[in-house]
Amino acid sequence: GTLALLLTAPFFSALAVAAALALKVGENGLRYSLDQSSRELLYVPVPGAMRAKARAYIDVFFHRGAKGLAALLLLPVTFGLVTAAQAGWLTLGLVAVWLTLVTAATREYISGFRESLKHRSVDRQSPINIEDTATLEVLVQSMASLDSRQVLHSLQILGDHGRANLASPTLLYHDDHEVRLLTLGLLQQAERRDAVPLIERRLGDESPEVRAKAMRVLAKLQGKDVCQLMRPRLTEHEPAVRAAAVACLTAHGDEQMVREAAVVLGELLKAQDGETRAEGAKAIGAVSDPKYSEQLVKLLYDEDQRVLRQAIAAVDRRSQRDGHNPIYTPTLISSLRNRRVKHEARNALVAMGEPVIPALKHFLLDPDESLWVRRALPKTIARIGGPAAADALLAALDHDVHDCFLRRKLIEALRDLPAHLVRSHGAERIPRQVEIEARSYSQRLLEFFSIVPADRVSLSGATITWGAGAWEPQLLERLLAERMEDHLRNLFGLLSLLHPARHIKAAYRGLTSGNASLKASALEYLDNTLEVDLRRTVVLLTNDKPLAEKLEAVRRRFGLRRGNKIDTLRAAISHGPDDDETIVGIALGSLYKIHLDQVEGLFDDVCTLASQATTPQIAETAAWIEERL
Repeated sequence: GTLALLLTAPFFSALAVAAALALKVGENGLRYSLDQSSRELLYVPVPGAMRAKARAYIDVFFHRGAKGLAALLLLPVTFGLVTAAQAGWLTLGLVAVWLTLVTAATREYISGFRESLKHRSVDRQSPINIEDTATLEVLVQSMASLDSRQVLHSLQILGDHGRANLASPTLLYHDDHEVRLLTLGLLQQAERRDAVPLIERRLGDESPEVRAKAMRVLAKLQGKDVCQLMRPRLTEHEPAVRAAAVACLTAHGDEQMVREAAVVLGELLKAQDGETRAEGAKAIGAVSDPKYSEQLVKLLYDEDQRVLRQAIAAVDRRSQRDGHNPIYTPTLISSLRNRRVKHEARNALVAMGEPVIPALKHFLLDPDESLWVRRALPKTIARIGGPAAADALLAALDHDVHDCFLRRKLIEALRDLPAHLVRSHGAERIPRQVEIEARSYSQRLLEFFSIVPADRVSLSGATITWGAGAWEPQLLERLLAERMEDHLRNLFGLLSLLHPARHIKAAYRGLTSGNASLKASALEYLDNTLEVDLRRTVVLLTNDKPLAEKLEAVRRRFGLRRGNKIDTLRAAISHGPDDDETIVGIALGSLYKIHLDQVEGLFDDVCTLASQATTPQIAETAAWIEERL
């Protein structure tokens, strides 16, 4: 249109108005049709939140700014320096720039589209031009990606835009069961009967969801009832296929089919091979019949790890589908001590929801329960969430928990809950716990300096700094210093439940960094943020007063007794029978120090422990020292 105007203006002036009119009509017509839809397409690879900001900026500032710039460029026409037709040369120059930008935008669109598929940020409902060769090529290439999220997103886009026929049946062998599930759905949508042999092999898939989907897809593609399709497979040699048939017939078959399935299930569960029993566990997880609950509980005690994992997974699926069943709860809780299946057991307990929290709270507060089970319960409760979870975790903190590691797990679990929930339930309880941690820290501090001469170490705020020189700290000194650090970390963890965690964490790093300016900033923040009682406690532990003055201050504040070296070591070795391995470690370190320093006043105590200690490690260490006295 611009070229036509430039040609007609000097030579065919009668046609200039027609050329200008055609230019204006064509420009407005394209702006609100092809140009508008093309610009909308360019937004597709951009994440939703960024897209809204970019669109607002472009519409409000860029468009108006561009119009203002155009007005400035047309000033020569206004003042008669250039004719309106001659201004077309400026337009042609801008058209050249525009074509260059379009070429760059095309490359960036493809690159951005590929990246957005990786991060699943493409809006599947956006008007993607699926007919565009470059876009289609990117989608097909993405299905071969090693990133399962990218494959899933590509398949979803193809399905949403009516191109399910492009889904490759070979994706039925993908490692991710979600990819296999979605591929089955797209093959059914595209009516890919040529893929039936591959779909039949998914009847033995390790994922029960994929098995069930494969049954439905096969029945749809072959025009059969799913029970008629699966009944002959009860006699298959492959245990996975028999288990799939059992699950299908138990859930959808008539009475005769259910009886046949029950017989086959019994055979699977009695098999000598663990893999076959595991397939039986998968079949139980796929059905809702409560009569199989007792069999599932028995499988939770199976010695084969494969069977145990599938039994826990079956409980997980049943809980998600049918709700909480207390018959599984005690066994699942005891499974938390098994590191190999702890994650699966936790997921199964979380699937039971809030009704299981009272049982979890009971075992968490039970001092006779395995310590490793109790340490695994706070995270489990936090993942369930809600007011009941907050109350259970706070109650455990109030329950005189001596295990420092368990207290840390409780604090971390509370941090995973919504801050408003924790603060509403713990407004009065958390400050009490801060005082408890401060008292424990002070007790360790007094113990430390009762056995370590003050000239060998320095106390910078609340942090022990080992002095340079020939002296090396012994095992006991290091253990006590680490215990002090644990109490201090727990104390600031509790403070982060009452105030922004990011700021409290920064204050903790500043106080323990050894940098004077960072420490001053941290103290200033805490002084301006904490309530009076909490501020007094924290300042007492973190100030830089002379050591003797500080030790006397903490002793008075918490009513503690500062014993001598013999008293401290005697108290330490008397803690042996405790289940807390940290306390046992301190007892062992104290015994070793008695040996190294030849503390004669405790030789009789060591001999007594050698014959009477109930903790094997302590008895063995005491006997080893007794031989060398």
